[in-house]
Amino acid sequence: MSRPTGRSRSQRLDLLRSYGLNNVEIWGTALIVDPRAQLREITDLAERGLMWLDEFERQRRKIADA
Repeated sequence: MSRPTGRSRSQRLDLLRSYGLNNVEIWGTALIVDPRAQLREITDLAERGLMWLDEFERQRRKIADA
């Protein structure tokens, strides 16, 4: 049983409905990406041999340019 949220049914997010990629704003929050966490992740992948070094450099540049 769900708890009341104070919002009408039309204002609540329906998790069973597909909203498409152009409707991110319905979530009501911005996507926040931590570049340091991204760098740690790709460094870990490269160190474990799961990412080629050229791909690591490409991804590192994309993160640095963002």
